[in-house]
Amino acid sequence: MFTKNKFQYCIYNHERLELHELQKEYQKDKVGTKLKYENQLFCPGCCKVDLVINEKKRKIYLSSHPKSVHGDGCEYALESASKIELKEYYEKIDADLAEQLLNRILEEKATRVVQQRNPNAMQNNNEVSDVKFVLENKVGIRKYLPRRSLLLNELEVSDRLTMYYGECKVFIGKTDKKYYLRMFRNNDHAKYICNLVIPERVYRYLEAELSFIPQSEDLSFKHSRANAVPVKLAFVSTMKKKQEYYNGYLAFSKLLRVKGIKKY
Repeated sequence: MFTKNKFQYCIYNHERLELHELQKEYQKDKVGTKLKYENQLFCPGCCKVDLVINEKKRKIYLSSHPKSVHGDGCEYALESASKIELKEYYEKIDADLAEQLLNRILEEKATRVVQQRNPNAMQNNNEVSDVKFVLENKVGIRKYLPRRSLLLNELEVSDRLTMYYGECKVFIGKTDKKYYLRMFRNNDHAKYICNLVIPERVYRYLEAELSFIPQSEDLSFKHSRANAVPVKLAFVSTMKKKQEYYNGYLAFSKLLRVKGIKKY
């Protein structure tokens, strides 16, 4: 079931704190984590609303403090776009705007520090944020574009187009008509995250960009995991689950950005 949790990250001590990082702390010490972050977590859109840690079915999520009010123009105050609205938006989105949108979710970390220190900059940046992370439907109502981290304990099934992002290891498995961008956690365990199916007609436009990623017709997980390389990536897709495996589908090449991580 697709949850309504909008806050995949928050602002803590003027820095972006990812929900999956908070989740690790919480699993080790629930009481201590709640005390540490009490009144210290803020909405990443306006930095005015206190966020509270909640738990449901052994998963945590962030919610706005009761009676708190978001700043003017904050995207997190909006309702999430519907399945149809998202489909129409991403089908028609300009390729350059799509690239900016995906790049921002990957590189946004440093910008929030400046915003927190300068209220005027925060207001101006919110206007930019509205352009990139908010759609306007046919009747002029602004809606929120949902996003999800790839690094939470487990993904969720979603029939809505959602922006997924994170740092992980990837490998490409290929068949005659499809390519499979397989994602694993970027750690010693390299746990499997999900699979992004890329039709051959779409892959043709991505071939040069993805050429640094190892690929093979050997579709075994053992081979994929052993040869995967670290990247930062963001993509827009629905998410289905077959048995224990999650699978996304890339309908347009403009809805995927992959950046290699340099080894030092």
